[in-house]
Amino acid sequence: MKTSIQTLFAVMLVLSGTVAIAGRPEPSRYPNLVKSWEAIQTAKGHVQKAEVAHEKSGTLGGHGGLAVQAINAAELEIDQAVGFAETHHKPGPPGVVTPKPPLTATPDDVKYPNLGDARLQIEWAVRHVEDAMQYHAPTGTLGGHGEKAVEHLRRALREINEAERWADSHHR
Repeated sequence: MKTSIQTLFAVMLVLSGTVAIAGRPEPSRYPNLVKSWEAIQTAKGHVQKAEVAHEKSGTLGGHGGLAVQAINAAELEIDQAVGFAETHHKPGPPGVVTPKPPLTATPDDVKYPNLGDARLQIEWAVRHVEDAMQYHAPTGTLGGHGEKAVEHLRRALREINEAERWADSHHR
């Protein structure tokens, strides 16, 4: 319920003109947020393809749709993070982005390739948002929008896992 109210509020702000959805951030200024934005766009497409592939048995029990909702909420938070960074920039050196281990496929990625591709893209998006938060930490934070984007993306990952479980129990 809380998420529905937050989404409704965000839509109302956008429609009222109070908040403008920026779309793809400026690559030269926000490379990590751009990579995150692009990864979630790709992930959304994979989830939608998975729903179509499973529509005869019930479009993943609603979990695909919930994953897309979470991805859309993350996209909005990334747009707001860019806006916050634009208006709250402080002079100084950027933060150091720590290296991370490689991402790997899971066994279900072979069984459900669209869901596997979506999961991998969301994991990349999380990494890029985390990198953006590290980069912007010394010069001004992303106003909590990075953390919220990661929360939404992790919710999308949980829904993708549920979609895989649902497909396992309904696959014919």
